[in-house]
Amino acid sequence: MAKKKQTKLELFTGVELGTESVKVLLGAREPEGTMRVLGQGMVQTNPMEEGRAPLSNIRKGNVCQAERVRTFLQRAVGDAEAEAARNTGAEVRVADSRVYVGVSGEETVLREAVGETTVQGEHGLISEDDMVRALRNGLAELHAQEFGDLRPLQQFTRSFLVNGRREVFTVEGLGARTLKASVVCALCHVGNREMVTELVREAVGCDQVGVLYTPLVLSASTLTQEDLARGAINLDIGAGLTNYCANVGSCTLLAGHLPVGCNQLENDLAMAFDVDWWMARRLVRRLRMMEGSSLMHEDDGRSRMCSVRRDTGRRERLVPVSSVEKVAVLRMREILELVRGELQAGNAWNQVGGDIVLTGGGAMLPGIVELAEDVFERNVRIGRIVNVTDLKCLVDEEPRFAEVCGILCAGGRDASVKDELDPERRMEDMSIKQMFKQAFSAIKEGF
Repeated sequence: MAKKKQTKLELFTGVELGTESVKVLLGAREPEGTMRVLGQGMVQTNPMEEGRAPLSNIRKGNVCQAERVRTFLQRAVGDAEAEAARNTGAEVRVADSRVYVGVSGEETVLREAVGETTVQGEHGLISEDDMVRALRNGLAELHAQEFGDLRPLQQFTRSFLVNGRREVFTVEGLGARTLKASVVCALCHVGNREMVTELVREAVGCDQVGVLYTPLVLSASTLTQEDLARGAINLDIGAGLTNYCANVGSCTLLAGHLPVGCNQLENDLAMAFDVDWWMARRLVRRLRMMEGSSLMHEDDGRSRMCSVRRDTGRRERLVPVSSVEKVAVLRMREILELVRGELQAGNAWNQVGGDIVLTGGGAMLPGIVELAEDVFERNVRIGRIVNVTDLKCLVDEEPRFAEVCGILCAGGRDASVKDELDPERRMEDMSIKQMFKQAFSAIKEGF
């Protein structure tokens, strides 16, 4: 039988190494800039099995068991390639694509610097060239800093300062004498970055792997250009980490993570009801089935009951669903209040007037939107996937895929900039002006 010819699609792969699962999306970039999913794979890294202790293969963004994670990733890649072959009728290999992986957690930090320039635009109006010079000077200040064992992941513009006083996010065409640009760089410890890239390279079989800062990719898969123009806050509540990012226009006011997530809720339930972790996880996942909510019902009493047991050898006992809700609301409220505190401390809270967009497994908890609106006192909605087509999942499952879809889209955006260069040159060789002009173009075109 003749071997099928390999497809000539422009291929990209997004890889998410999560606390509970490894996800792989193999996609092709469409002419209009969206990503079409050809194949996807997901493998549970910590499956729920009765009587088994939890595994720590990936913990709060850090790979703890590299060999196991490599095996999980190889299985997910195989599933994605098999599905892509069925969908296209041809062999499609992840190794032939541009591969990107997201990282977050305690091994990542942010560094900020400010660049300043005198406005030289016609009639004293800020031009694109003025913006580029300010950003270039900011990058020069960043590069002058001592990073030690840290390596850059991504750089982004936080804001602009006009005449040293007024902070703005869209400055082109404004009258000013001076312009300052606040530039932030996300960095990762060199050891962690090399371990992740080597793990992905070996599992996938490719030479180069792009590494992205996870909080920065969330907007790429969940926000439209209208959302960005109004401003929006992404909040991804995962199992081990909660990532957040505040965006206005082309600026990212604040990005970061907290080392808490739904695993803390499972621990709380295990302690509150004296049950094993797998039973606590079952309570979380069955909260919707039990007509429960992360926003407690008032005056509910003991009218709704659920069964739990300490381990496989003990008989079941009944506990009020309202008691489960009480534990859930206390933990989730604390996480949301911590995020609000970070946004206020980072001077982003009063700058963003749009929606708060929830994603991740925590976004699937019943009542989480109402609870978040109570904490944030703003409009909150569940994030839906944009800029990605043919993703095979239930609508209610979309929040779980926001991160890996964001990695796929952000990787495509990164590649669209690099494609302007000679293939033999690296991005560092591109002039700062080229880089920022292309970045501005990508934003304006609504990638």
